[in-house]
Amino acid sequence: MLDRRRLMGSAALGFAAAASAAPGQAAPRDRGRQGLSSGAVRRGYCDGPFGQIHYRTAGRGTPVILCHGAGRTSHGYDLVLPRLAATGFRAIAFDTPGAGLSDAAPQEPSIAELSTAIDAVLAHLGVNSACIAGHHTGGNMASAFAARRPRAVKALAISGPEAGFRYTSYAETIPMPARVDGAHVMDLWRKLAGYRAPSATAEEMTRNFAYELLARPTSWHLSFATGKFDAAATYLKVRCPTLVLCGRKEGLFAYMDDTQRLRPDFAYLELPGLGLDEVPEAWADAVSRFFMRHRSHPAI
Repeated sequence: MLDRRRLMGSAALGFAAAASAAPGQAAPRDRGRQGLSSGAVRRGYCDGPFGQIHYRTAGRGTPVILCHGAGRTSHGYDLVLPRLAATGFRAIAFDTPGAGLSDAAPQEPSIAELSTAIDAVLAHLGVNSACIAGHHTGGNMASAFAARRPRAVKALAISGPEAGFRYTSYAETIPMPARVDGAHVMDLWRKLAGYRAPSATAEEMTRNFAYELLARPTSWHLSFATGKFDAAATYLKVRCPTLVLCGRKEGLFAYMDDTQRLRPDFAYLELPGLGLDEVPEAWADAVSRFFMRHRSHPAI
């Protein structure tokens, strides 16, 4: 295994700080929830390539666009948004077309087509350049955008690299047809429960489930698009400072070494457990530190 410790050595300090809050001080996860309940996160819609795009934003400063993975929604960044906002960023998480509350494409879209949603969000917000982060399929969208529009990306974070990854079967991504006995509802619940972070509450799971149930007929499009995407070829076209991070228990962790051999100039970071799904605060802190180092990076 290639050595990644030297590339982001300060990350361990962030993990230690998150685990050792002073007595009487709210833990990072509690602070994130307080920020959300206080109204720090605002919602909006913009026109996109396939209809309307739903987004959520918090904070002021350098924009950070957050792209979620297949089978998820922008709510996967609930604890990330206030944490990035607290470090001087304007964090924007949007529902990918066909997921959450965003309109779906009329037919199965490609990653390149899905990445044009980022163009739409930036244009709506009046932003010329931003830092971009994406998780799994969202990382493919983010890297595709960075390769296509290098002048618009100050820095990139890919959460779960996919260089060399290929789907062997799409069967598990296709939702069960709707049934009057509600079996398809329980089928979706069981799938989402498999992604559950150890700290996720039943209320959080229920909310995410409700959004996914709305998008169930088309959310599988994201998985199909990823299966046809050549991540390695796209990574070779990326020209901005890039961080690749992944949890040690994520399936895509197996592709960290391949990606590092392909792009040794990228920064790499191993996170505990399931990464974003299990330690969202540590994920946010690592991304924030990297973007703070590069947010003044001139457009190429």
